Amino acid sequence: GGEEFVVALPKCSLGEARAVAERLRFAMKDAPFVLPNGSATHVTISIGLTLAMANSAVSQDVMVEMTLGAADDALMVSKSEGRNKITLGRSAA
Repeated sequence: GGEEFVVALPKCSLGEARAVAERLRFAMKDAPFVLPNGSATHVTISIGLTLAMANSAVSQDVMVEMTLGAADDALMVSKSEGRNKITLGRSAA
């Protein structure tokens, strides 16, 4: 239940990426979401965060797939553990 988006943060450390993810999570939680009928509600986001590692043994396409898979696995953990949280996934390498 919900949409999934990818945010790529090139040249960003894992700590910096986590800080960005926390700012996004708090901004969504604290902002009212206005529905088409005019009523307002609040939404939360779950985030799967991972770090892509350079690996000369695999192609760039494979590295992208591995990174997205690791982030998706971490996202599923966030969702299964109650949502509105950030889960650090394994590094894609």
